[in-house]
Amino acid sequence: MKSKMLIIANPAAGVNRASKIIPLVEEILKKKGIDYVLVITRCKGDETGIARKGIKNGFNMIAALGGDGTVNQVVNGIMGSGVTLGIIPAGTGSDLVKTLNIPVKVEDAVDVLLNGKEHLIDIGEIKGKTWGESRYFINIAGIGIDAVTVKELEYAKTIFKGKPAYFYALFRALKKYRGLTLKIKMKDINISVLAYLTAIANGRFFGGGFKITPDADTADGLFDICIVEKVGIIKTLLNLAKVIKGTHTKIREVRMFRSDKVIISSDCLMPVEIDGEIGEEDTEYFFKIHPKALKVMAT
Repeated sequence: MKSKMLIIANPAAGVNRASKIIPLVEEILKKKGIDYVLVITRCKGDETGIARKGIKNGFNMIAALGGDGTVNQVVNGIMGSGVTLGIIPAGTGSDLVKTLNIPVKVEDAVDVLLNGKEHLIDIGEIKGKTWGESRYFINIAGIGIDAVTVKELEYAKTIFKGKPAYFYALFRALKKYRGLTLKIKMKDINISVLAYLTAIANGRFFGGGFKITPDADTADGLFDICIVEKVGIIKTLLNLAKVIKGTHTKIREVRMFRSDKVIISSDCLMPVEIDGEIGEEDTEYFFKIHPKALKVMAT
């Protein structure tokens, strides 16, 4: 009988933390007598192609073992197929699972994979003006300081692990990035703003635990949009604790919106990150949400 569960594992996720988790996951599944196939990625971006092959081979559940970037690649491979997404978190930040209440502990994550409930959740889509193809995202796409921080994170992870790496990357980004004037169009709203950060969110967390959109709902058919106007380095650092708690929405420079479509443009190329991975810079981005477009195993 053909296996119906495919696990796509990125051993480099979480600064190679995933490579240590893979044998633990296999041990648990074998003890439980679960029929599965595990494929280990070799290059960045392999997950999308592996997921598409998995669909053709008849798998009805495809699980991502890795970080948010790994999950993103798998989502881009299975969107529109009806296949259920599973997640075994093993990344540096693993922000998406905080919103979905999927535990980080390996044994508990596997239990959710096998015994959790199927939830229909929204999926975001982003397309740059000059891009050939759009990309889907499951958690958050961001323009500004967060994208610059992601660029700095690769270096930071050579020195620190976990949240300290994000703080160090953010500190380096704050010294470099000065914000951009953006034109933002939403339903019945047009604004022009000198923005430090603009997060187009399906989930609530990014950057290794920052609760940037505390009221986001992955099944309401709307993005939660957080715009942070230009602020100084000192004020940013002093308010990081509020962002972690999700109480930053009351700060004067923070503006919150909801919309199912967003267009953001600038006279300059805008740095963008998509589920914690760097995207191609452009002068205009188009966002739209696909309501309840993907099945995912969660609590």
